[in-house]
Amino acid sequence: VAGDAVVEVPVASMLVSPAIAEEGKAEGYALGPEVRSQAVSVPAPSLSDQRSDLDRLLEAADAEPHCAIPPQVLREARFSVTLVWVAESLVRVLPVTQPPPLLGAAFDIGTTTVVGTLFDLRSGRQLAVESRLNPQSVHGADVLSRLSFAAQENGRAVLQREMVACLSEIIFCLLREAGAGRQDLYEVVAVGNQVMTHLLLGVSPDAIGRSPFAPAFGTPFTVPLSEIGLPGWPHGRLYVVPGVAGYVGADIVAGLVATRLRDVRRPQLFIDLGTNGEVVLCRDGKLYGCAAAAGPAFEGAEITCGMRATAGAIDYVRIGEDLEVSTIRGSPPLGLCGSGLLDATAELVRHGVVGSAGRFGDERESARLPARLAARLAFDDQPYFLLAEGDGGARVMLTQGDVRQLQLAKGAVRAAAEVLMERAGVGVGDLWRVVLAGAFGSFLNKDSALAVGLLPPMERDKVQSVGNVAGAGAGLVLISSEARRAALTVARQVEYVELSGSAEFEAAFVKAMAFPAVGKGGM
Repeated sequence: VAGDAVVEVPVASMLVSPAIAEEGKAEGYALGPEVRSQAVSVPAPSLSDQRSDLDRLLEAADAEPHCAIPPQVLREARFSVTLVWVAESLVRVLPVTQPPPLLGAAFDIGTTTVVGTLFDLRSGRQLAVESRLNPQSVHGADVLSRLSFAAQENGRAVLQREMVACLSEIIFCLLREAGAGRQDLYEVVAVGNQVMTHLLLGVSPDAIGRSPFAPAFGTPFTVPLSEIGLPGWPHGRLYVVPGVAGYVGADIVAGLVATRLRDVRRPQLFIDLGTNGEVVLCRDGKLYGCAAAAGPAFEGAEITCGMRATAGAIDYVRIGEDLEVSTIRGSPPLGLCGSGLLDATAELVRHGVVGSAGRFGDERESARLPARLAARLAFDDQPYFLLAEGDGGARVMLTQGDVRQLQLAKGAVRAAAEVLMERAGVGVGDLWRVVLAGAFGSFLNKDSALAVGLLPPMERDKVQSVGNVAGAGAGLVLISSEARRAALTVARQVEYVELSGSAEFEAAFVKAMAFPAVGKGGM
């Protein structure tokens, strides 16, 4: 832009719903939430027992004197009441009529998306699910951008208000869908990367952005819902699951709880693919974890025709007798999301359009390609391959720069996995399973991931996509004290491996940048 300009964003482009991984697979834990109710009846006062109504109730409930019990409730209820507890805190006293609804919400707060789930805490049943784009995305697509904005004057307060408003909106929608009132919500459990959880609580995340990248807290964080402005019963609470280190947060801990990796003795890799790529290796119950800056390419950012996984995004590419592409919701092609980027690159590598070093062949080399492929190649400022032409002349292409962005992203994740495998003494042949988590991991094509070398060379049947296990783990922590204890144990057990400045990682990264397969004609 050479001068003043006005950019108009079409309203229609902001109304599309993203393809968000809302649900994940989760292994079972014993039902036992921290929220519970207790029916209590006490004898009416008499000349021989003139204790106060409050003392009489506290003794019957075996409660501490500091518990906030409105004394008039007991007499109005004819000395029979229901007490609602959150952990060891008595938060509400109701007349005994019927067991009151006990609801809780679990949130997976991602850098890009936010998913909330409402639970009936008596049965553990899921009542409703809602998701939104993270409103903080307007300040940057990745955590480093959020850190930068948070460091500005009033920036942290702005980011917290945006996140709390997003959670509040989701909670109201969840309660409306379930036909419940806000007074029935007693606990909210939240997971996310360390920057997201710090910002939710209004805690400065500045230290995470500079060496030695230490978070402000590493234990569970509990505050009243009202303290940060979340709706619900005034004495209900927000419980934030602990993380492992600056760049391995509560979302990874929750995912490990949901998949129970540490309970399996055989070697497994857990990979959460997103803006930040977190990798955990489990062997014989021991956990090794690290994080690699994959960048936003997997989510369509910094790609020439990249876009989020919304209507019109190309999410599938195959080259057979002709080029075959599909888009989300079958809409006219508008751009390329992460799974489409991975597919397109894998296909161009497989057919020799792109070589092992990630370079398009020149015009002379492209002349040796089949005509159906050569016709889609162009060499303007940089080589590109035309994937589709949409309505109004929109052209969706994959450029040389896009391939480089994918190489950087997949190279970082693969190198992180290689470092952990070396640390734990695990070879590729020893791996029993690779678990792919996160939004991108839910939708990618396993064959494409193996073809570009994002994953170690292995049988595709050993690769399992598990969806939003961070959200599933948050739900388990909400409805199960056993799962909550497991989260604490996992957070303490992961041996964190710092990759920053690691010569071992740098060497693995350079090697992992290359594509493992080369077709004819590519260089």
